[in-house]
Amino acid sequence: MSVEGVKKIVSKEYNDVYYSDDNGFEEKENVFIRQSNFTNLLETKNKIQVVELGFGLGINLANCYDYWAKKEIKPVLNYITIEKYPLIASTILEYHKQQDKSTPFFESFLSKYASFEDGWNETVDTETHFNILFFKGDVNEAFSQLPHEIDTWFLDGFSPSLNEEMWSETVFETMTKHSSEKSVFSTYSAAGFVRRGLERAGFKVFRNPGWGRKREMLSGCLKD
Repeated sequence: MSVEGVKKIVSKEYNDVYYSDDNGFEEKENVFIRQSNFTNLLETKNKIQVVELGFGLGINLANCYDYWAKKEIKPVLNYITIEKYPLIASTILEYHKQQDKSTPFFESFLSKYASFEDGWNETVDTETHFNILFFKGDVNEAFSQLPHEIDTWFLDGFSPSLNEEMWSETVFETMTKHSSEKSVFSTYSAAGFVRRGLERAGFKVFRNPGWGRKREMLSGCLKD
């Protein structure tokens, strides 16, 4: 369903929208939280590392925090996100408020986000241990400096036909090298070359029913 009164936000660099015609929060929850089985990680691990390609409006971050915050016993969560062309903080905040999703956590994060510089920017919560690493810049530069043992990958870049560097063989191969033993991924894309590239890199890929107007979307796990 569409959210009445919410104007579509389009990337001027890629001429693509940041979410489909359906509710952005519901879309991201279904494509990323549920496809990646994020809730299982919250139940079974003491430390979780998430990498997101394409921060956009920060919806995945907000959703992950919401799920994490509801847990009585919370694992350490390192949320690593990469964005070459960040939206301004006021645009992001306005969208969250329009959808009635703005929270003190997210507003506090945006106050720091507004002053992020090129390269790595870190916000560490020593009390709750929900930590954010934000890379402002090119995905290939960020991937050369990634930590290891990544548990789940949110491949949320713009359409592969418009943003090829985010969906390259190098990116897929680096994912494999930096994955934990049971690492998983999820993506809105169902492009054939994305599926084949991930398979060549060492992932088992599944085609799933799409969300909204999409017929299919992909998820998968590292092969044994």
